[in-house]
Amino acid sequence: MRDFFEHKIVLNCPTKAEIAAAYRTLPAVGNIEISCGLRNLQTTLHVFENDGFFGMHIVSKQSLERGVVLRAYKGKNGPCYDSGKSASYSGGALAALDDDRHVLLAENRICEKTARIYSLPVYHKTVQITGGNPELLARLQTNPLRFDCDTFEDDAQKLAAQLADPPAHVVEQVPLLYPGPFKMLILPDGAMLQRGVPTLISRSAAQKLIELDDCILLQGEIARLASVPESFQHIYKEEGAFSLLKSARQKFALDALAVADLSAVDEATIELRHRLQKMIASKSEYFIMTGSDARDLDGCCPSDGVKAANRLVEAGVLQVARSASVAGACPVNIYAFAGEIRQQDEQPVFKINERFRTRVYSQLQQNANRRPPKWQSALRWSLLLFVAFYLGVLISNRTTSNRESIPTLSEAALNSALELPFQSGVAVLQFHRNERCSFCNNMEAHARAGLDSLAQQNLPESTPVFQLVNMALPQFQPLVEKFQLFTSSIVFVEVQNGEIVRWRIFAEAWDLTEKQQEFIAKFRAALLAFRDERQ
Repeated sequence: MRDFFEHKIVLNCPTKAEIAAAYRTLPAVGNIEISCGLRNLQTTLHVFENDGFFGMHIVSKQSLERGVVLRAYKGKNGPCYDSGKSASYSGGALAALDDDRHVLLAENRICEKTARIYSLPVYHKTVQITGGNPELLARLQTNPLRFDCDTFEDDAQKLAAQLADPPAHVVEQVPLLYPGPFKMLILPDGAMLQRGVPTLISRSAAQKLIELDDCILLQGEIARLASVPESFQHIYKEEGAFSLLKSARQKFALDALAVADLSAVDEATIELRHRLQKMIASKSEYFIMTGSDARDLDGCCPSDGVKAANRLVEAGVLQVARSASVAGACPVNIYAFAGEIRQQDEQPVFKINERFRTRVYSQLQQNANRRPPKWQSALRWSLLLFVAFYLGVLISNRTTSNRESIPTLSEAALNSALELPFQSGVAVLQFHRNERCSFCNNMEAHARAGLDSLAQQNLPESTPVFQLVNMALPQFQPLVEKFQLFTSSIVFVEVQNGEIVRWRIFAEAWDLTEKQQEFIAKFRAALLAFRDERQ
């Protein structure tokens, strides 16, 4: 951490140009300390943010009327590598939003770059970091593993799910100032406390914030500047995850629109096609992806998902609003269908185009219903002929020999590939591909939670077994063909003597990946109905 403090620039009431020049003058890491009047505090913080500084915080906390001293850091440039570390926020709020748009909750996986930032003394009081994975730490010097930063939308959803209902009665409020280093704190009742903005907070919440986050209780003329904060609980219902970026004053720029080529949808990844289908079905205005295009070798967080989405932008199927370029920051990309985003005061504004979405949906359906190429059909018939020949040999061996019975092909596949712990019973199989998206991960988490709740009820029969199946592996292709799967799916199967005798696809899985309780309820009901059919 000494590097951050070896190089320092001190300025008194600097202009916007002087702050930008200071950022360029500092080496890769360093810090800046300035003094400014309280009236210029928010403007100065915005300048810091736009230039690429992070961790801005008020150093002086006395006599604010006479001015404040601010400190900020430079040094978040570079790629994001995985070291197995996690960070947790333990201050007086429910969550914190940092200058790289990480939503820090009770525990979050973080990259090594973010861990280095959180190791600064200004974060010590409210941020705890785990030790990391020895193998990943060893790889940092020779063969580092890229870290997937695309968690913003999921984290915003988790935050919204944890918010408590606002108090039904009027509570006493006091004027408070959050000095930093986070860009924003979100309180348990949804109140959004922005850095450097005088805010009215309930007295009970203020006591914890003063103690744990060094918030400043305002008095005198400054106290009159405090206002009621926005409620994340309310704006999230209205605008989704983008509301957090909008409230944090994040600026965006639109890419130019291209002429639409809907055939590009056919080449999109399965995960992205499902995301488009889900956006159309739910009438969502947008989806958010964090990271840089994997084709950009200098990008901080190369993402194959962003690359796939950008290809549809280039084909005129999607439109994107990108976070304004800030040195070293991981890009935030907001995708909507082409023509559905316009810019207003450097913020994206959305309006759904039903006609264009209908065209895209039609293209998606054509892709789903398209017959496989002739070579695939030929390969399938060859495999069927081979299986028929193999079964014929097995039957012949059984009728002409008294030696120990040879297992059938299906028994061998189940025992060696699926590794089920029984010869007869019910299993829940989740088929997935090599690259797993957030929807697929949610699907697994919700299914496991549903099975755990069944196990806790001490049902007469044992709880069905859960098994992940990589549908990209050759040994599982017969099952993929049997169930006619083309994407990540959950399948209930009944096995008798090593043979799959019954199965059913849990069709609601994709539609409910972001509705945990509804997913678990319908998953349990469908699984119990499937199990009881055999009784």
